Amino acid sequence: MQAQDLLEHVRSVFVRMTRYPDEVVVPDADLEQDLGIDSVKRGEILATLRADFGLSDALKATPDELRTVARVSDFLSRTLTARSDVAPWADVAGGGWHANGHAEPAGQVGGLAEPAGQVGGLAEPAGQVGGHAEPAGQVGGHAPARHANGHAEPAGRANGHAEPARHANGHAEPAGRASGHAAPASGPTASNGAASAAAAAGEALRAVVEALADATRHPAELLVPDARLEEDLGIDRRRRDEVRALLRQRGALPDGLAGALDEARTVGDLARLLGAPPPAQAAAARGPAAPAAQRATPAPGAALAGKTILVTGSSRGLGRAIATKLGRAGARVVVNSFHSRDDGDAVADEIRGAGGDAVHVWGSVANPAHVDKLFEAIARDVGELHHFVNNASNGRFGPLEQTTPEHWELAFRTNVIGYHQCALRAARLMERHGGGRIVALSSNGSSRYLEHFGAMGAVKAAVESLTRALAVELAPRNVQVNCVSAGPIYGHVTSNYPDHERILPYWESRTPGGRLCTEEDVADAVLLLLSDGARMINGATLTVDGGGSLCI
Repeated sequence: MQAQDLLEHVRSVFVRMTRYPDEVVVPDADLEQDLGIDSVKRGEILATLRADFGLSDALKATPDELRTVARVSDFLSRTLTARSDVAPWADVAGGGWHANGHAEPAGQVGGLAEPAGQVGGLAEPAGQVGGHAEPAGQVGGHAPARHANGHAEPAGRANGHAEPARHANGHAEPAGRASGHAAPASGPTASNGAASAAAAAGEALRAVVEALADATRHPAELLVPDARLEEDLGIDRRRRDEVRALLRQRGALPDGLAGALDEARTVGDLARLLGAPPPAQAAAARGPAAPAAQRATPAPGAALAGKTILVTGSSRGLGRAIATKLGRAGARVVVNSFHSRDDGDAVADEIRGAGGDAVHVWGSVANPAHVDKLFEAIARDVGELHHFVNNASNGRFGPLEQTTPEHWELAFRTNVIGYHQCALRAARLMERHGGGRIVALSSNGSSRYLEHFGAMGAVKAAVESLTRALAVELAPRNVQVNCVSAGPIYGHVTSNYPDHERILPYWESRTPGGRLCTEEDVADAVLLLLSDGARMINGATLTVDGGGSLCI
């Protein structure tokens, strides 16, 4: 394959897996800054390229080697040149090329003729968008009896995996085997016990592979027992939480084993944990869990009816909680995402599915060109903006000694410069309708020491200072600007915080009442500052931390 052909195939994989427009995925696009591709999505893309070219080992490179689309292509080219384990016939999925550079005959992929209506060997039902089936009546893009990726299930399978008595990869077991291991030739009791254990192990592996496939959309052939979760599959703590939730939802995860999944390093490790007997006593819960999510219903009086509100960084965590809260209060919500377009679509679908109104606009607040397109899209497609919630944040948790100039630059560009630019653009749209409100999210780490939060504390202090300045300068336009300073909260951020198993109990012990706030608690404060009753609150920082700031 020629270098240009390889680059075009790499670009096509990026386009397919991110669902970004082709014109955005240019060769010199920076994966993180321009495309919002984090380590998880990067791992998914590398896993796909590895499968496309039949590479037996994971693709390992330094972050600099994978900084842009072109560098990924160059790295892959060097890898293909150096590796001797690439089969000369390995095909590039959907690209029409062998790894040896020869073109496929028309209508063939990998030497095999594709049936009509197939892409990469998978049937595409009518009504798909970006490869995902969207039948009438779907919520969140998922159809019954189909994969999360929208492909129809073959007969006799569930979630794309063979039923019991078959491998997770769909191949039938030879006689006398279960889960690929020969049954010992012993007496009936021993044989029955071994068969039962083998069946349990096979069932555990099947459950793990199904959950991983649904959470990551990786093809099942990549989810082999020795595949490493982080290095080979790009599964970080967030994805682990999704897998854990899926396993618990499907009844495959005993409560006592939930925490143990964090120790797993491979797919096989996960399966072995699930197949093991649960511990005699589950560890006592460390603190009160956040209340279970309930189906959204419009708030009494629809406090924000007729209002259009932009919430940046609202595809997950606190931003998602704020967006759905405002949707229940009657607002038309402009959901914004950068690192995952799919997550942003899902939040907008959730709001609409609960009877609300929402649109999703992709873009990074740290990228001036993206900010321009974001507000152009709101003006063109939405037509109005009444309020703006500045929630998007990026930065590094860790000791100051390990914080680099690049970490500072990224954190300030997102949290401070992005906030400033978005606030000015939002105020111009609000002015057309007589004014509006801006609420920024901060942290009580801006005014006190929190372990691993030194750099972010300084950045959030700048957010609060900027809030006061904006409140004064935008007041002539009847735009009030306030800030919600949240303490540590149960949810996405604390579950990914460094050493959170040790730090979280300490934070709880320093909070009156012994419990931290939830994402819903903070979303309630945002709703308060957007309500009519807060019209004379301007330039204020509202602390929402359950009183934790009072106890030093």
